[in-house]
Amino acid sequence: MKKVAIVFPAFATLIFAGFIQPIDTMLFDETMDVVTIALLLAWSAPALPAVLVILRIALPRPASPALIWPVAIAVFLAGLFLTFASTVLSSPHSTLLSLTHGGALSLAGASSVLCLAIGRIGSNGVRLALSGMALSAAAAAWSLLAVPSVVFQAKRISAGYPLCISHHGPSLDVSSIWDLRGFDFYTTDSGYKSTSGWYFHGILIVDGNDGRQYFNWSPRRFRFDRVEHPERFIASLRNLCEPSSAFWSEL
Repeated sequence: MKKVAIVFPAFATLIFAGFIQPIDTMLFDETMDVVTIALLLAWSAPALPAVLVILRIALPRPASPALIWPVAIAVFLAGLFLTFASTVLSSPHSTLLSLTHGGALSLAGASSVLCLAIGRIGSNGVRLALSGMALSAAAAAWSLLAVPSVVFQAKRISAGYPLCISHHGPSLDVSSIWDLRGFDFYTTDSGYKSTSGWYFHGILIVDGNDGRQYFNWSPRRFRFDRVEHPERFIASLRNLCEPSSAFWSEL
C-alpha cells in the first residue's frame, strides 16, 4: 500500500498534467452518438489513473483479481483500437507521435485498473502496474518538457522581435502555455491525400528586420526549423496569427 499511496499518485498526477486536453464541444455537434462516446472516453482517459488510484487508497480492501484482470485487458485493447482508428486518418508525419500518445494513455488506463487489485495480484501484478504507469509517466514528462523547450527556442529565434505561435492543422491560436505541451503541439491533420505533408506541427512567426519569417516546430528534434518559401504551401501559413511584442504576457 505504501507504493500505492506515494508512487502511483505521483505518476497519475504527471500523466494528467502531460496528457489532458481541452475538450472541443463543436465535435459533438458534428458526430454520431457512438463517435461522441468514443471522443468522451478518449478525452477523459488522462484522468482515469488519478481517479482509480484515489479509489484504491480509499477502498478498505483490494478488488478481486478475477474481475480486475479482464477489465484491465479490455481497457488496454479498447485504447489501442481507438489509437489505431485515429492514426489511420492522421498525417504520416505524425504516426509515431499519435501511436505513442494513444499507446501511453492505453497503458496508463490498464495499469491504473490493476492498481485496484494491489494486495491480491501478487508481486508480478504490482510490477506490471508500476511499469505501465512509469512508462506512461515518462511519456507525460516528455510532453511537459516540450513547454520550456518551445519557449526557449522561440525567444532565442525571435531575439526580442514581435512573435506569435500557432497550431497549423487545425489552425488554432496558442492561447495558453499548456498548448505547447508535446502531446498538444503537433498535428494529426492529413488533408486526406497521400501527399499530405501540408500541415506543420506548430508555427512560430517572427516579424524581424528581414521581414516576416516562419518556423516549424519539430517534436522529434525539440526545435524550430525555418520554413522556406511559405507561400508555396496549400494550407496557408501567413494568416495563422499576428506577431506581437506582448505575446508571452498574453498567454
